Amino acid sequence: GGHGSNAIDELNANSIVFYTSISRDKNQGIEINNDYRKVGLVRNFKKFGSNNRFTDDIGSGCVLVTGIFNPAFIQYDMLLLKDGYKKFRVVDFTDTQILLSVFNNFSVSIGDTLITDPTDAGSITNPTVPVSNIIVTSVSERTIDQFSGDFLMFSVREPYSPTAEQIITVRTTLTI
Repeated sequence: GGHGSNAIDELNANSIVFYTSISRDKNQGIEINNDYRKVGLVRNFKKFGSNNRFTDDIGSGCVLVTGIFNPAFIQYDMLLLKDGYKKFRVVDFTDTQILLSVFNNFSVSIGDTLITDPTDAGSITNPTVPVSNIIVTSVSERTIDQFSGDFLMFSVREPYSPTAEQIITVRTTLTI
């Protein structure tokens, strides 16, 4: 018993609504200028590299690498390869750093060479940039294991990107 033990009966409701605003988000210190495609509500994330639950206020499922590369040859959403098969996707980048989304829980280490794939695994027949190498000199590892947790709601949408004057507000309704 006790207050809050049965919120559905106490509040006389069977839905919960969450509002989230997205405007110039930062991830690992990098301001995200790329588009957004996924909206979700996930619970019980684990800390990266641990079986403990993630309890911090802010975390990231992305890896931030600092390295030696030519930023003119990097593009948003570009695939990067390590060892010929380990894939990462460019979320955003600066002149010296690249924020990466990780596929299949692969890791990046200092000294690794990442190779750009301007063809996006063959889906782009006439790429506008050449293949290039990225020599990793520093790694800020993700703090959240994005392959853990329970999805309460998840949606993949058409890409959207706010301008400097816009704020995107996403409404999520969970019906219990």
